[in-house]
Amino acid sequence: MENKDYNEMVFEDISSSSPSSVKKAVKQTEEAVKAAAYVAKKAADEYGEKGLKNIEKVIKIISYVVSIAFFLLFLAIAAVVYFMDHSLIFLSALILVFGGVISLIFLYLIYGLGEIIAQNKEILRRLK
Repeated sequence: MENKDYNEMVFEDISSSSPSSVKKAVKQTEEAVKAAAYVAKKAADEYGEKGLKNIEKVIKIISYVVSIAFFLLFLAIAAVVYFMDHSLIFLSALILVFGGVISLIFLYLIYGLGEIIAQNKEILRRLK
């Protein structure tokens, strides 16, 4: 024997039959949820403002650190090549020049990113 009524769904309108106290509680809950969402959004915005307040300065400092680190790495490689054989002084000088160029490129690119962020923040500040 097969029951074909199990797939049938019955919907009942309970809004018209609910007591007013239940409707009032639902409305208060909705207002509390909206207030909590507003407070959470405000707290998240403040956290984002404080966390990223000086990000452009941090990025600019990182650019100098990365540039100096790469130049020191190439300086060490050039020194090792020179001390292995003094006749490779030209190769050592080329490695040193190449390292300087690479470190300046990194400095320019990363510092430029920090400068773009600083200008963007200034534009946003002036638009407010």
